[in-house]
Amino acid sequence: MLSLKALPRAPHFDFAIAPRVARAEAALKPHVNRAVLGMGVAYPIATLPQLYNVWVLGRTGGLSEITYGCGLVMASAWTLYGVINRDRAIWLVNALWIGLHTAMFIGLMR
Repeated sequence: MLSLKALPRAPHFDFAIAPRVARAEAALKPHVNRAVLGMGVAYPIATLPQLYNVWVLGRTGGLSEITYGCGLVMASAWTLYGVINRDRAIWLVNALWIGLHTAMFIGLMR
């Protein structure tokens, strides 16, 4: 069995660049968070044409209630996770998915 003590140690490096990386990361983080939240909100909007097909045109061929039911359960679990961990990007996006999965599920069941 391989022991961690038997592994060679990495050489010691001077990490003078680390403060610069930390500052760059801190400067980028809010912008990346906004971009991810924006993309996360835009993606569920892409399902609106499918909702239109189900609710307005009544086209449900090839769509499964099981798929949307499972999606609803998973989005609910992720929303709960996001709320507990106070991660707005996770709970907001998944709350949108709860609405869309619920609408699709009800549309398929009617």
